[in-house]
Amino acid sequence: MRLTVTAIAVLALAGCARFTAVDTFSQDNTVSQDLTLALTPDAAKQVGIDLSTLTAAALKSKSADAFPGIDPSKITIEDYTEGDRKGVHIVARDLTFDEFNAAATKGTTAVANGLGTPMTVARDGDTYIVTFPADPKRDLSQVPGGSSIGLISSSIDFSITLSFPGPVKSATAGQVNGKTVVLGLEDLLTPNAIVIKAQATPGIAWGPILRWLGIGGVAVVIVGGAALLIWQDKRKQRLNDLPPIAEGPQAPDEPAN
Repeated sequence: MRLTVTAIAVLALAGCARFTAVDTFSQDNTVSQDLTLALTPDAAKQVGIDLSTLTAAALKSKSADAFPGIDPSKITIEDYTEGDRKGVHIVARDLTFDEFNAAATKGTTAVANGLGTPMTVARDGDTYIVTFPADPKRDLSQVPGGSSIGLISSSIDFSITLSFPGPVKSATAGQVNGKTVVLGLEDLLTPNAIVIKAQATPGIAWGPILRWLGIGGVAVVIVGGAALLIWQDKRKQRLNDLPPIAEGPQAPDEPAN
C-alpha cells in the first residue's frame, strides 16, 4: 500500500491493479490466507515492480525470504492471469501466529517491493487482536492529490478481509459485518494504527441479526397496517343505507308424476 498518489492514480485510471486478501482465523490460534496480487505490465512499470519477480516460479525459488519460517507444504503458489493483469495467487493454510506474523512483517517486500503493510495477530484470553502498526509513510494528508484518495481507491480492486470465529468486538477502521471486517485501500492509507478485536471462539453475531429482525419487524408493521386499511376500506364499500332486498314469492312445487 506504500504507493505514491501519482502511481495510485495511474493504476486507477487504467483499472489494472488487483490486490485481494482473505485472512480466516480459526479458534485454534491459526490463520489461513488467500491472496491475489496482479498488475498489468504498464502498471507494474509505473510503480517500479518487475513482473518477472511476481511469478509462482520466482516466489518458490525464494520462498525462504518471502515466507520466513513457514513450512513450505502449507503454501500453494500459482500464476494468476486476468485479462492483461498478471501476478500470483497464494494460499497459505493453518499458519501459526508466529508464522503469520513473521511473514506479514518480514516477507512483504519479498513478494513485491513497495507493496505490503505489516500486521500482527495476538490472542488475549477470548479475544483476537489484529494490529496494523502506525506508519507515517502512509500519511497522504500533505501529499498533492491526497484528498482524492477516496475516489482513486474506489477504482482499484483492493480489499483485505478478516474473518473470525466469533463476532467482531471493535475495529478502528474498515466495514464490520458480524464476524468479518473488510478493509479498503482508503482505510490503510493513513498514518494511524489500526486495531481490530474479535471473539476467538465460535459465537453468534447478534448485531446483524437483531438489525435485520428490526427491519423485518418494521416491514411486518407496515405491510400489516396496509392490509388492515385495505380490508377496512373494502368492508365500508360493502356497507350502505339501502333496505335489504325483499324476497319474492316462491314458485309452487311441481306436482309429482
